[in-house]
Amino acid sequence: MNLTWGKPLITVLIIVFPGFIFGMLSKPTEMGLAIVAGAISATFFNLDKIQRFKGAGFEAEMKKAVDEAYATVDNLKIISTTLVNITLKILTYEGRWGGMSLKSKFELLDDLNNVNKSLSIEDTSIKLSLNEFHRQLTWDFLNWFTAEYCKNTPYDESINKQFNDMLKKKNTYDFPSEADILKVINKSKEELSEKARECLIDYIYYKEHKKPRRWIVSE
Repeated sequence: MNLTWGKPLITVLIIVFPGFIFGMLSKPTEMGLAIVAGAISATFFNLDKIQRFKGAGFEAEMKKAVDEAYATVDNLKIISTTLVNITLKILTYEGRWGGMSLKSKFELLDDLNNVNKSLSIEDTSIKLSLNEFHRQLTWDFLNWFTAEYCKNTPYDESINKQFNDMLKKKNTYDFPSEADILKVINKSKEELSEKARECLIDYIYYKEHKKPRRWIVSE
């Protein structure tokens, strides 16, 4: 008999078959006792999987089940800790000027990614949400650059309009390149102020790597 399915089949027969016979004979008491006896016999038959066994009305703990239960509890602790931490962060920063810092966002993102890895979660909706997170932040980086550039540059209606037209695409992945931006302002990167140049580099870096090269950009 193939052991991969033979042992489970024997276990089922030990538990069910005697009770079935007494049921056919309309003997419910004997049927109940036979099922209990069959279950106890099946427990001994699968003794290699048993961690602990106790007598009448028996209590059997399967080592695998116990290990899985502990693993589940540990995973739940990880999930609960992460969700509580995120909720507290949201409550702390919600409605405040400036909101959550870039560094705090990525610390929480790392926590969520660790939860996904520990639980081996592969879900399309999570991937879509992560893409949305990076898309919005990419546009934020561009916005930080345009704000820094306009803050220290004489007002130019044409440049401001073109910046606004770029930022109106924030619901798309049509991110302007460095060349596109420099064409709008009609300057080389070296002609920008130090802060504006750093913000432009930050934008390009995030667009390509989906992670910040520094934390100070949004603060």
